Amino acid sequence: MTGQAAPAAAAATGVAAAAATGVAAVPSLDHPGSIPLRLDGDAVKDAAGNTLLEQLSSLASLNARESAHGALVFGAASQHGPACCWDLTVGKLKFKRYLACARNKLWWMTPEWGSSLHTLPPETQFLLLQLDEGGSSSSSVEQRYALLLPLIDGDFRGTLRPNSAS
Repeated sequence: MTGQAAPAAAAATGVAAAAATGVAAVPSLDHPGSIPLRLDGDAVKDAAGNTLLEQLSSLASLNARESAHGALVFGAASQHGPACCWDLTVGKLKFKRYLACARNKLWWMTPEWGSSLHTLPPETQFLLLQLDEGGSSSSSVEQRYALLLPLIDGDFRGTLRPNSAS
């Protein structure tokens, strides 16, 4: 998966939060159903050791100050200095299926879904992943999800898109 030199935030949760009125609330990572993430070498894993992302680029660096409560925030810097466009291969994601919101016009996004990154649309602004169960075959296991968001900083804009080799 590549991103245009964007810091990306990744958070995982097993419980969808909703207010009593039926309006979705912003989930807190302090929620008992949240899944803390950790960096293990070149892989992002949950507390149980299940891999969410592997082969993390050595150009991606963990922002420890912004990573809190189980979320991970990564940044990247071009080896050649400032650039107006830069593709960075982030790594390989492990998931069952995804829901993506991708920009299709200047001010519009459309939803896309699939089970392979080959079908991930360019200009993806939001990527929700349904994670693998991690080898557990029990039907009582709660479904786990991860959210990847390319973040912006000042004049910089980032998007997610599939790697040609993904």
